Amino acid sequence: MRHGILLKVARGHRFFPLQDILAAEARDRYAEILLAHGERCPVFHGLGELEERLKCGHPIGGHLFWRVHRRYIAGLHHATSLSHKRMLTLGNDLELPVSRDQCRSLIQACGTVH
Repeated sequence: MRHGILLKVARGHRFFPLQDILAAEARDRYAEILLAHGERCPVFHGLGELEERLKCGHPIGGHLFWRVHRRYIAGLHHATSLSHKRMLTLGNDLELPVSRDQCRSLIQACGTVH
């Protein structure tokens, strides 16, 4: 079964397979979805709404998303490392900051991802 999310974009709606989503980044009144193949796609949803729709903190078919910072949601299924400076590295060498508040719970979550 392919898991995904349907989001509002400039010309209608677009289906994003969960395995393709590296991260979501907050912009002024919308967010940008960052995809594994390098594309950045603006969507007409705030990060709070995306956090709910991506079920952050709860696995969905082998994929796990986490609100790592007030500006970012990360796809932990793409995580490769977390530096001592609280920078999370995802596929394509994308680095996201991890807030001090989220760091400990993120480490615990990553320890239980299979």
